[in-house]
Amino acid sequence: MPLPPHGPEEVRRIAALARLRLTDAEAGALAKDFAAILEYVDRLRARDEADAAEPLVHAVPSEEPATTLRADEPLPSLSRELILKAAPDRSGNLVRVPRVLEEGR
Repeated sequence: MPLPPHGPEEVRRIAALARLRLTDAEAGALAKDFAAILEYVDRLRARDEADAAEPLVHAVPSEEPATTLRADEPLPSLSRELILKAAPDRSGNLVRVPRVLEEGR
């Protein structure tokens, strides 16, 4: 079953979810890119081999994957001074970040 086409309006809707602003030219170009990607996905879906392939559980096959990974151990924290020095915006001893949630949502 082919995926539905994504025109410039759908591209703008997706971009808005990612908090991106696009020009008309960018939305048109991305719509063409989406079409090419979706066409490729449809071609992959049509291949019999894709249905027969076993999904990967882990990128590094092993009988015991936990033994091949490093131990999860805490690392030393960065100093407050180093963090504040690297911060693009700060207020006193606090790092200022852009608002990600809007009022009423």
